[in-house]
Amino acid sequence: MVPGEVCVLGAGIIGLLTARCLQGRGYTPTLISNTDPRSSSSAAAAGIMLPTFPFHPTSTEFKRRLRWMADSISYLSKYREGQFYTTVRHVEFFRRGVAEGQIPADWLFQSGIYDRSALVTLNFDVDGFGEYAWLDVPHFDTVSLLEAFYADFLEAGGVHLVQTVDRSTVESVSASHVFNCLGINAGSMFGDHTLEPVFGQAIRYPPSRWRFGLGMGDFFVLSSQFGFYLGSPFIRGDGVFGPKRVHYEDLSKFLRTTLPKAAAVVGLEFDGSQLGPPLETVSGIRPFRPGGARVEVERSGSKLVVHNYGHGAHGWAAGWGAAVEAVTKWEGYLHGIQGLKGPRAAIEGTSDWGI
Repeated sequence: MVPGEVCVLGAGIIGLLTARCLQGRGYTPTLISNTDPRSSSSAAAAGIMLPTFPFHPTSTEFKRRLRWMADSISYLSKYREGQFYTTVRHVEFFRRGVAEGQIPADWLFQSGIYDRSALVTLNFDVDGFGEYAWLDVPHFDTVSLLEAFYADFLEAGGVHLVQTVDRSTVESVSASHVFNCLGINAGSMFGDHTLEPVFGQAIRYPPSRWRFGLGMGDFFVLSSQFGFYLGSPFIRGDGVFGPKRVHYEDLSKFLRTTLPKAAAVVGLEFDGSQLGPPLETVSGIRPFRPGGARVEVERSGSKLVVHNYGHGAHGWAAGWGAAVEAVTKWEGYLHGIQGLKGPRAAIEGTSDWGI
C-alpha cells in the first residue's frame, strides 16, 4: 500500500469506476461526494455508446476517447454477466451536414463510425433533416449499473462520505493521494477555468415494445428493455441545475410531432399514444473541456492529485478506459519518484475497438 490513504472525489460514473479500478488493484479508496451516485448527473445519461465526440477524428483527443470507449464497452458488457447490456439499432438524421450535438457529419464518416455509402438521402425533409444512416450500438442500463457499482464498492470495503466538496476538502482529508473526478467544479478547484457546462435533460418512460435509437439534432430517443428514454443530451452553456420547463415542453413536442414522422420515414413502428406515463424527468450538468479531458498527475501542496475530469456528456463512454489510464499513470508516477510499486490486478477491457 502507498503511504497514507487514497480518496476519490466525485461519485458519478467516472468517480465510481476510478474507485472500483483502485479496489481491483488492491487499494482501499474512500469515496467523497456531495451526493449519492443515483442523484449524480451520470444517472441522467441514456447509456448508449455512440462516439459522437466534438473533436476532429484525426485529433489525438478523438483517438484517445475512442480507445477509452473500446475499453469501457469491453468492461461494462461483461459486468455481472452482461445483465445491464444490450445492442440497439440506431438511426442518426443529418441536417445540412450536421449531426446531433452540432457534430459535422463529415467527422462521423471520416472516423469510419458511419459508412458514407449507407447514407440515405430523402426526397423531402423531415423538419429540416434530409439524410439518415443506421448503426448498431451498445446500450447500457445506466441507473442499474450505477447502483451495482456502488453496492460492489461498499461490499469490497469501500467507505463513502457524503459532504460538501470544495478546495478545503482537499486540504482537510487525511489521504495524501486524491483522485479528482468531480463535475463542473473539478477544474476551478485546481486553477483550470476552461470547463464549460453541458446540460442534459430527459424524460424516462416505462419499457415499451419498440427497440430502436434515433438522433435528430438536439433530440435523442432510445427504446430498449431498460426503458424508453427521450432527451436533449448536449446543451452547451446552460449551467443552472435542475430540470427546465422549456426543455420538458420541447421534448414533449418532439415526441408528439417530429418523432412519429421520422420513425415512419425510416420504417420504424412507433405510436406515442401507447407509451406509459412518464416515470421521472432527470437532468444533469456535465463538465466539458474544449481542450480535451484532463487525465494527469500533479503535486498540489502536500497532496498528490490525480485528475480525471472534463469528459463532458461522455462519462459513460470514457468511464472505464479513463479510470484505468488515471490509476496507471498514478502508479507509474509513484514508481518513478519513490520506487514504490502498488499491487496490480488483471484489468479487463484493453483491446482496441475496430470500427
